Amino acid sequence: MTNRPSTLVPLCIAALLALAACGSDDDTASNSTSSAGDTADTTVATQSAGAYPVTVTSCGTDVTFDEAPSAVVAGWPTIINTLDALGVGESVIGYTSADLATAPATDAEPIAPDFRTSREVMIATGLDMFLVNDENQIDGSEGNVTWSDLATVDAGAYVLGGYCLDAPAPTDLQVVYDDIDTLGQIFGVTEQATELNTQLAQQIDTAASSLDDLAGATAAVVQAYDGTLYALSGSYYAMIPAALGLESVFGDLDANFAEISPEEVLTLAPDVVIIIHEGDSDDATAAVAEVSELLASAPAITNGQIATVQNGTLSGGGINVIDAITDVAEQLSSMS
Repeated sequence: MTNRPSTLVPLCIAALLALAACGSDDDTASNSTSSAGDTADTTVATQSAGAYPVTVTSCGTDVTFDEAPSAVVAGWPTIINTLDALGVGESVIGYTSADLATAPATDAEPIAPDFRTSREVMIATGLDMFLVNDENQIDGSEGNVTWSDLATVDAGAYVLGGYCLDAPAPTDLQVVYDDIDTLGQIFGVTEQATELNTQLAQQIDTAASSLDDLAGATAAVVQAYDGTLYALSGSYYAMIPAALGLESVFGDLDANFAEISPEEVLTLAPDVVIIIHEGDSDDATAAVAEVSELLASAPAITNGQIATVQNGTLSGGGINVIDAITDVAEQLSSMS
């Protein structure tokens, strides 16, 4: 069993990390005629000269798209920003997790407040693609939709960020670029995807360059929840320090997220602390105050090298991850 972070870290903590993947869904039928086996890879499999059909492998399931999706449901609303950047945002007809994240400006409608959406509600949307935030959303464990449910209505699915059941979530920023490339293939906008990835890579280079004075510094990505401190070292959380040339002090942690004592963090003596928080700027201020009290003698706190990231915007993948990394760089460079 592989422990891996959910995009809903506070909710996971509150429910003893209940959304962390702890098994695979045996129901892996898709609208494809073949299976990709047991790998968790999410890759473009085949496409002929920009034409359809396009086959992608997502969390070990082959999915074939005969045309560009035009009725997409997003599992997390912030991914709409990435689709907008690719010029296909109008294809989104609805999104789930409406009570958990703020949707960007969109004509799409919230179809469910929760993370896992019932198969009946999902199928009733008339979707032709579910853009999945985490394979937990299609594991059928709570009456939510499954791969095979989607296949019965000829709807495809793609799991963002390599967030697959029973597999560690990728920690390399390349997964964000790969997602964009794959979405470019699925929607038939490969040139736009290439151009967008070029721009995003340049954005990251600029952000990293702005922190040359901190190159090689150590960093801790943490979250305080009800007075308890958590180390976040997997998935998008790990990408932030790595992309900025910082060394995570949790690199040897045998989990992607875990409760950790302030004393353990103080022993690691991070030069930078990146605080994940929920809600608005007031919540960010409160989170900084709480972590600063818990880690008062850490070099990062005494030197003011602190940055915050709003969890709901970081979740969902795509360009929001790049923007979050850029924002962290701006916060830290302003303190140097």
